Amino acid sequence: MNTYLDCVPCFLRQSLEAARGITEDVHVHERIVRDVLRMTAELDLDQPGNFETLSGAGANIAFWFKVKCPVVARQVGLPVGTHALLPPTVRAPARTIALDEGPP
Repeated sequence: MNTYLDCVPCFLRQSLEAARGITEDVHVHERIVRDVLRMTAELDLDQPGNFETLSGAGANIAFWFKVKCPVVARQVGLPVGTHALLPPTVRAPARTIALDEGPP
């Protein structure tokens, strides 16, 4: 699976959400978003993201994430908006745990 142009807005949104969770300093938020924009401009869209690359790799890696796009939703067998836990060394969708029922 490749990284799609549709992923770019999510990169920015997730970066800003993470920055806001760490600090209220808007200057830090701006710096982080600018860094992500710069890195995104250099991104090789032919390469998959972390989940797509590492899921089922057999390594001791667990994924705790929110299902944010239809591509990953199909892969893990959960609806978009669901918070999920994928235990280590398990190939998706086996033993995927939904932590909520998705958006209200």
